[in-house]
Amino acid sequence: MAVSLAAQRLRYPEARKDDHVDTYFGVKIADPYRWLEDENSADTARWVEAENKLTFGYLEGIPFRPRIKARLTTLYNYPRFTAPTRHQDYFVYSKNDGLQNQSVLYKQASLEATPETLPDPNILSDAELEKLTRRYTAEIIDFIGPERDVPAPDVNTNEKVMAWIMDTYSMHARHTVTAVVTGKPMALGGSRGRPEATGRGCMMSRTGRAGSASTNSRSEMAPISCFVSGART
Repeated sequence: MAVSLAAQRLRYPEARKDDHVDTYFGVKIADPYRWLEDENSADTARWVEAENKLTFGYLEGIPFRPRIKARLTTLYNYPRFTAPTRHQDYFVYSKNDGLQNQSVLYKQASLEATPETLPDPNILSDAELEKLTRRYTAEIIDFIGPERDVPAPDVNTNEKVMAWIMDTYSMHARHTVTAVVTGKPMALGGSRGRPEATGRGCMMSRTGRAGSASTNSRSEMAPISCFVSGART
């Protein structure tokens, strides 16, 4: 069943090719897909919608997907700790009970002391999360920027958080700097389709491997790893 599902031919939306050409230092470079860089255009919107229809239509058609999700949830549901580090008078470490979206930061006066919870991102209100995000951005502001390091959203980091980072950086720069982050809202220069893009590359790579396995005499697929926003899967 897995092989037959993976082997079915996916009909990808057609992306038209334009005659756009740029000239750099006297060299002409064809850029037929330049139109896709306008994320606010109706043509781009239709193309992204068709891509989403293909992607989620394929995923929803996998009959064993719920079983995979249930098994992975079971495997991932265990307490996880980081090694404690000393900061002034406290030992600091993070802990995840198993299925928390974000690990919680703790501090202890000694290794035997009762842990004290620092801000728990899983229960913060929007106002609290905004204050924490803006303060964190201010602390790392010398290390980020369009010409240095551009923060991108990780799992469970939404466009609202990225907008706060962008706004805080812009206030320090004294002018709007949209290029400091990716994953921001479209109204602030974000890209259409960015929320779905995080996991799509992983799905495509696994689909491709499954398709190639269908031509192999072996019934088992070789392992494959991919990296999505810093998380290896």
